[in-house]
Amino acid sequence: MVRLWRHYEAGFLWRAGGVADQPERYLQAMEILSSEVARIVAEDAERERRRGRAGGLKVHGAEGTGTRRVI
Repeated sequence: MVRLWRHYEAGFLWRAGGVADQPERYLQAMEILSSEVARIVAEDAERERRRGRAGGLKVHGAEGTGTRRVI
């Protein structure tokens, strides 16, 4: 189903024709996968936003010197 979902996201359907020509279970599975991926992406974005707002780790040092300081 995940392989089919990747094609679905790229605009390719399982069977010839339009959305109305697809099996109902296929469409339901694609909707579930799409909503789960969207939820995960939103959670990751929120986690990154919070990390950025909280300051996170900052690495200082000149490139190529091998010296790094984490504050």
